[in-house]
Amino acid sequence: MRSDQYTMTPRLCSFIATTNDPTPLPAGDGSRRYLCVEVTGQVDMSGRIPYKQMFAQAVAELKTPGCIYWFTSDDEQQIQQHNQQYQQQSSVEEVLTSLFIPTKDHQRNNLWRAQDIQAELAKHLKASDVPNLTVLGKALKNLKWPRGGNTGVRGYYLVLRQEEQPQL
Repeated sequence: MRSDQYTMTPRLCSFIATTNDPTPLPAGDGSRRYLCVEVTGQVDMSGRIPYKQMFAQAVAELKTPGCIYWFTSDDEQQIQQHNQQYQQQSSVEEVLTSLFIPTKDHQRNNLWRAQDIQAELAKHLKASDVPNLTVLGKALKNLKWPRGGNTGVRGYYLVLRQEEQPQL
């Protein structure tokens, strides 16, 4: 757009941002202050936005005795859970999800220790790209894959993705 197509107005407040990026939030807990909403229909832009009324309502709400104007830890937890689908994955998470699938079959042969996962990654990545156990552990935690243990061995219940066979 050209600069002469813009209208300069004083900024009163900003409640909404838009993006075409399906994963606008970084990985981690920084997304607790955002609530992502996917718009699937037409947005009515025909009317004027009553900014003064919106501001008056916000001020009146804040003056209400006992008004909680911050997110509680429960609120933050719910928001983060909701926003998970809008978060970017780290490159380690992307590699993990391309190689493994979580399973509900909690057999010992499906239990992968972090060291075993790291060794499997080493088969598919350059040595310099294999994450250390701290980085790998953080990525595994972010993925929230099923964890457990069997006879003192702790790990994640996973199966390797089957590589697609080329059709002849």
